[in-house]
Amino acid sequence: MNINVKHDFSYLQDAKDFDELLSKLQELYLANLKFQTVLDSAATRTVLEVFKPITTNPQLEEWWTVHGFQEAIHSASYAELIKALPLNATKVFDDIMINEDILSRAREIVGRFDDTVKWNAIMITDSFTDDKSVIPYCIDSHKKSLVFSLYALNILEAGLFQTSFITTFAFAENGTMESSGKSMSKIAQDEINHKAMTQHLINRMKVDPNWKYIFEENYIEIIKMYKSAYEADFLWIDYIFRDGARLLGLNAEILKEYAQWNIHRAMSSIGLEPFVDKVTNNPCQWSEKYTKTSNLQVALNESDGINYLLGKLNKNITQEEWKEMKI
Repeated sequence: MNINVKHDFSYLQDAKDFDELLSKLQELYLANLKFQTVLDSAATRTVLEVFKPITTNPQLEEWWTVHGFQEAIHSASYAELIKALPLNATKVFDDIMINEDILSRAREIVGRFDDTVKWNAIMITDSFTDDKSVIPYCIDSHKKSLVFSLYALNILEAGLFQTSFITTFAFAENGTMESSGKSMSKIAQDEINHKAMTQHLINRMKVDPNWKYIFEENYIEIIKMYKSAYEADFLWIDYIFRDGARLLGLNAEILKEYAQWNIHRAMSSIGLEPFVDKVTNNPCQWSEKYTKTSNLQVALNESDGINYLLGKLNKNITQEEWKEMKI
């Protein structure tokens, strides 16, 4: 089934920009886009297959539906970006499925999700065994798997997605592939909400008496998950900058520093002890305008706009101030 995405932006100029990029920058842009495609495709299945089947709270169940739908739209948007470029899109999509650098970065995360899907099926169908004595073990294994998947989703949303967004924003910041940057900006704003929900669920569940012991008993392995993702991020950064590609304001060293700043922040927000030193300031502070649309004001007749600031009515004007105004 194909999802028809109504686009807010035209990628005609991006196609021209791409054609004029140095081959090293073309590879950098494409590698990043391919990874985002597979990541969002995995995320689409994750929330719908991993979390929704065992969610009993109606509001949370509705959230998973919206979350999954948004990830599907994101993945379809990346596909449209690829198809808009002056290249063989089929070869690009085929490479996504065989590129070991892409797959290895996502393999552990996807493995956590697959394990929970398996345990969901076992517990829902009561197919574990006829021996009722193993039921407590199955329940704990299922809960452990679910906790790991929740952390994996947080790693996806708060970690791996973020370094990819920075790379795309850097192109736009350099005055090229601007519609890609603006499209990615909208996607990044969705991911902020997704990240916030994973943080909220983790922080609530880890103090719940029915779940607290799962978090405590597996603390070391949870830390290892973040460390593994962090190391995979560094390998990925080396891969995409392997040919010496450089953008003004972004290179391998800067992006690694951003990854360190970001993983420290992500772990701290859910009560984990970061294994990296704290980086005081965001080394890519320029990127914040792409996720804070209140900072942007684009005339829609001049450019594809992410957001347009309208005038606001101040209701706190005094009579004296009103008299002083010239109309």
